[in-house]
Order: sequence, then C-alpha cells, then structure tokens
Amino acid sequence: MQEPSENWKRVRLVTLERARIVAIDPLNFLYQMHTIVCALYLALFAKYFFFERALELSVTNSIGILLAGAAAVLVPILTASVLTLHFTQTKLDRIADEYRNEAQTVE
Repeated sequence: MQEPSENWKRVRLVTLERARIVAIDPLNFLYQMHTIVCALYLALFAKYFFFERALELSVTNSIGILLAGAAAVLVPILTASVLTLHFTQTKLDRIADEYRNEAQTVE
C-alpha cells in the first residue's frame, strides 16, 4: 500500500483545523458557563443548607431557591457537555499534531 501524498496530508491537516474552528471554538463559552453555574449552585447550596435554618418566605429567598434548583439541573448537563467538548478537542488536536509532526519530519 502506498503512503499518502504530501498534498493529501496537507488537505487532511487543513480539514482538521477547519473542523476545530467550526465545531470546537464556538462552544468554548461552555467552559465559562459551567464554572458560573457550578459556583452559583455551590454558593446557594451552602447558603440555604448551612446558614438559613429558619427559612422565611420572601421574594429573594424564593428566587434563590429557584436559581439553586435550576443550577442543580444544569450542572450535570453542562458537565457532560464540557467533558465531551474537552475530549473531542483533545482528540482533534492530537490527530492534527501527528500530521504536523509528519509534515515537519518529511521536510
């Protein structure tokens, strides 16, 4: 079986970089969103679990409880999304690095 041509290797590398630009880079905001949601959940959980023993009914407490519930639902969803994004980005970068190293070795 023949080795792939240099043109094929360059096309493959450009395709991998384009896939990263189109698919991975627009989703990088998920990292910040995941951090914010986790911090919000931990802060509200700590507030209501450790400090608010006699919970009085007020608008701010109601909003806080609803935010904590929404964050509790979003944490596992965002964790799965961030992990999938991270592993996909790592895989694409590793494959692209292999092709870059091959191209540098040949030259």
